[in-house]
Amino acid sequence: MKLVVVRHGQTDYNKNHICQGSIDVPLNENGKQQALIINNVLADTKIDVVVSSTMKRAHETAILIAPNHPIILDDRLVERRLGNYEGKSNINLVFDKYEDYYLNCSDDGVENIQSVYQRINDVIMELKAKYNDKTVLLVTHGSVSNVMYYYVNGIPENGICSFRYLDNGQYMELEI
Repeated sequence: MKLVVVRHGQTDYNKNHICQGSIDVPLNENGKQQALIINNVLADTKIDVVVSSTMKRAHETAILIAPNHPIILDDRLVERRLGNYEGKSNINLVFDKYEDYYLNCSDDGVENIQSVYQRINDVIMELKAKYNDKTVLLVTHGSVSNVMYYYVNGIPENGICSFRYLDNGQYMELEI
């Protein structure tokens, strides 16, 4: 199965360096344009199935990227809960302890990384069972796409899943 994993387009929270997490905010105009650019870039890619996070910013992105496809909404693709950090500036935020797979930190209301990993495992196993020989477009969030990268490529020996976030409106292709 080929996965085309897209991080949603920009929101005003992204633009202003504010942690979103489970705060459900829509795309801004720049985010809409980013989604339309991905639509053009992927125009020659045969997409068989489109699956999106249920959050506004991801769902709007999916609609703009794949306007002629039915979109399957899946709440397992929602952004990682960031607890007490949500709605606050992320400019000086140090998130290192939350990147450690083995430490699996969940203080301050932050969803632990193994929980996100399990959500991704469940989604990918289900998609693989249904669409093994297909190309699936997944529209999701920064933390989720990061965990998806490590799910496919393996957890490093030291357990540190350094954030390799896709920027807003970017994508990566993964083979499962």
